[in-house]
This record gives sequence, C-alpha cells and structure tokens, in this order.
Amino acid sequence: NGYCLLHLAKRVAGAAPRVSVHDSLAALTKELSAGSVETLVIFDANPVYTAPGAKAFADVLKKAKVVVHAGVMLDETGAAAHWHVPMAHFLESWSDARAWDGTAAIVQPLILPLHGARSGLSLLAQLTGNAETNDRKLVMETWASLGDKPWRRALHDGVIPNSARAVGAAAPQGAA
Repeated sequence: NGYCLLHLAKRVAGAAPRVSVHDSLAALTKELSAGSVETLVIFDANPVYTAPGAKAFADVLKKAKVVVHAGVMLDETGAAAHWHVPMAHFLESWSDARAWDGTAAIVQPLILPLHGARSGLSLLAQLTGNAETNDRKLVMETWASLGDKPWRRALHDGVIPNSARAVGAAAPQGAA
C-alpha cells in the first residue's frame, strides 16, 4: 500500500499521470502551505513520521481545514488528523492486485474484519460515492466479465489466467 495520498481538495475527477512519491508529497506540501487544501484524506500512509522533512509536513498539515486519516493503526499521522478511520488489515479484506508482469490476482480475506474496521476498497468506494461498498461485491463487479466458472477458478487459483501484459520486443536505447 505504501504512500497513497488521496487529495480531495478541489479536484477529484480525472486520472493524473504517475508522479514520484517525493514529487507528489512536495506538491501537496506546497498546496498545504498556501492554504489551498480544504479536505485531505491520507489513506494507509504515515507521512508525519516517514516523509522526508516529516516535521515540516506535520506543521503544514495543520493548515488543512479537515484531515482524515484511514489506517490500520492510529499512528503519528492519525494522531495529527482531525479524524482517524480504522481500516481492516489486508488479510481481513477482499481486493485485487497486479504482479510486476501485469498478472491480475484476486485477494481474499483470511479472517473477518476485527473490531468493525472497513477494508480500504470499501472506504474508497464510500468516499467516491459508490452505492456499493461491500469489498467482495466490488471485486466481483470488477471481474464480472469473467463469468461464473472462470471467476470460481480465479478464486481457487488466486490469479486471473492470461492477464499478464503482452511481451514486446525491446529496442536498445540510442538505436538508429
């Protein structure tokens, strides 16, 4: 999970190109300093402790009107936030994932969530206004195109067959 900062200031819609965690955190720190962040949701991360210049981040975090921290435990960032939302451990949650080669995998819980915690997927669905927040149903919706028998096979095997990225020929850099 690592650094997943969901920045709900004035823009939520639209996919942004990938940027480094450092650049993203620097941009967020700059916006916080300017006072342009109304609501900040920090999702499964602890930048108050782990970010480069964590003390500076902790200081500018106070400039946001509302800070919500969703995490497995109440850490330094959770303590600095206005609200802490307990999140279920990944072993208590349904999800899906992709391996380095693009192979899709279905992640099933090993136990039911303890103490009423919610999965990360469920929390994100709720934050984005999705009517469905059951993590199992959300994963099933994502892979509904498989059909019943392939879905059950994927649950058994743990991976979606033939879902890896196609291998292409690599051209040497600087080649004419």
